[in-house]
Amino acid sequence: MDPSFLTNDRFDRSDYSRNEINLFASDFAGRLENLPNPVLSPDDRALVRSLLTAFQSALGVQATTIGQQVGGTLTRQQAGDAARAFISQQEGLVRAKFGKASAPYLEFYPQGISEYQRATVEGLRALLERYATAATNHSQQLGESFKSEVLALKQQYNDARDSQTAALGTHDASSDQVNAARKALTVHLTRCLLLTAAACVDDPEAFSRWFNFGLLEADNKNKPPQPEPLPGE
Repeated sequence: MDPSFLTNDRFDRSDYSRNEINLFASDFAGRLENLPNPVLSPDDRALVRSLLTAFQSALGVQATTIGQQVGGTLTRQQAGDAARAFISQQEGLVRAKFGKASAPYLEFYPQGISEYQRATVEGLRALLERYATAATNHSQQLGESFKSEVLALKQQYNDARDSQTAALGTHDASSDQVNAARKALTVHLTRCLLLTAAACVDDPEAFSRWFNFGLLEADNKNKPPQPEPLPGE
C-alpha cells in the first residue's frame, strides 16, 4: 500500500471513477457486516451503509435522467426529421401553386429547401414558426389540411425540444447530487481508513482484511493496454 494513502484523502481523486468508489465502498460495507471490527463504533459502521445507500441512490437517479436525456434527443431528432421531410416534399406544391419567384413562395422558401436542412436545433424552431405563419396566411390556396399538418409538426418539434431541455436540467441537478453523495461517502471512508490503520500499525495483514484497494483500479484493469511510445516521443 502506498504510504501517502494515510495522509491524503485519496478516495477523492478524479481518476477513481464512481464505479470504483461504489465497488470499494460496497466491499468495505460487506466486510463490516461479516467481520468483527473493534475499532469502528456502531455509528461509524452504520454511517458507511447509510452513505453508501445514498450514493447508490443518486447514481440510480442519474442513470434514469441520462436515459431520459437520450430519449429526448432521439425524439427531437425524429420530430425535426419529420418536419424537414414534409417541407422538402411540399416545395413542389407551393411552387406549382404560386410560382418560384413569387412573394408567397418566398415566404415559405426564401433560401430554398437547404435552409431547413442546414438549420441548427434552435434555428429550426424559428424556421418552423415562419413556415407555419406562411401556411396560415395562405391556407385558402393550400388548404386547411396543409396548414393543420404544418402546425402539428411545429408543435411536435417544440414539445420535443422543450422536453429535451428539461431533461438536460434534470441531468445537471442529478450530477450535483451524485458529487455531493460521493464526497460525503469518501470523507467517511477516509475516517474509517485512518482509524483502522492506527489500530493495525503492528499488524498490516489485519489492516488489509478490511480494505480491498484493488477495487479502486477495477475500471483501469478493463482498459486495453496503451501502446509503448515511439523513440523520441
